[in-house]
Amino acid sequence: QGMGRGVVLLLESSFKSYVDYTFTAELEDKLDEISNGRLAWKDVLEEFYGPFSAQCKSIKNLSNTDVLNAMNEWAGARFFPIDEEGKIEKCPKCTEGEISFKWNKLRGPFIGCVNFPDCKYTLAFSKKERDGLDGPRVLGENGNGQTISLRRGPYGHYVQQGEGEPGEKPKRMGLPDKVEPENCDLEIAIKLLSLPRLIGNHPETGEPITSTIGPYGPYINHNNDKRALSPEDDVFTIGINRAVSLLGEPKQQRRGNKKIRSLGAHPEDGNEVAIFEGRYGYYFKHDKTNAGLPKHSDAETITLEEAVHVLAEKASKPKKRTKRKGRTTKRIRKPRPKTID
Repeated sequence: QGMGRGVVLLLESSFKSYVDYTFTAELEDKLDEISNGRLAWKDVLEEFYGPFSAQCKSIKNLSNTDVLNAMNEWAGARFFPIDEEGKIEKCPKCTEGEISFKWNKLRGPFIGCVNFPDCKYTLAFSKKERDGLDGPRVLGENGNGQTISLRRGPYGHYVQQGEGEPGEKPKRMGLPDKVEPENCDLEIAIKLLSLPRLIGNHPETGEPITSTIGPYGPYINHNNDKRALSPEDDVFTIGINRAVSLLGEPKQQRRGNKKIRSLGAHPEDGNEVAIFEGRYGYYFKHDKTNAGLPKHSDAETITLEEAVHVLAEKASKPKKRTKRKGRTTKRIRKPRPKTID
């Protein structure tokens, strides 16, 4: 998104006449005239390419700073915070630097303080992003004077405390499903960043039970035994009795392939033969042997005898072994040095 907006701003500031709607409309009219035989295509091409080529050469040797300054002058007022007098405000973080379009090899174009990376203040391109729906939004400061911000990452929205020391990640906490980004304020953010919360000590082990929010939602933790909370449970109010009850329940098994129906006991060993639905369709399963259902078979009507026959055919087939490729080059043996007796 930042790269796309940066390209658009560059085109608007340096190639204004070529991205103008009037230019596009006039060029389409000329193309129609060429197709009707009333204009020579070479003349139209020379009329366009001559000035365009000269414009490209004029900005070819510009530095990144020159380009960013041109973008600042052309569109800064549309993106940067403006004070009551209509002037661009100073950086709210360091209060010294000016806000400017910036460039970084890893993140591409972005808006930030001219003192970046010494000053970590950055600003999102669009108003929607500046409101915290896509980009960072400062919510305020905690009791220690650290900036609390709302941000959006690859796994959704989260709140962040400070900027972190060099080489260290700042404390972060994801927003639970019950909290919409536009409704997240400083009070909610500070509460989230206080996690993990100590619920109490387990009555049997004496070890602490905590509640927090992870990538997959809220959960409790006791000696690395983690249990997900239900939608009815609240990470901030769940009590010790409910937590102990959850820990006493058997863990949910990891979801695997779905069992469709049991066909009965295998005639040779008495173990179950069943039909499962997997990633690639229905298949028979007997102990460690799996075999796909024959084409045009119905999983609801196929019989145990047919399944036993298919499984026997599968078991009788030799397993495929991948052959290692031989050497394509001959090994050259070095002559042994002669020894003198």
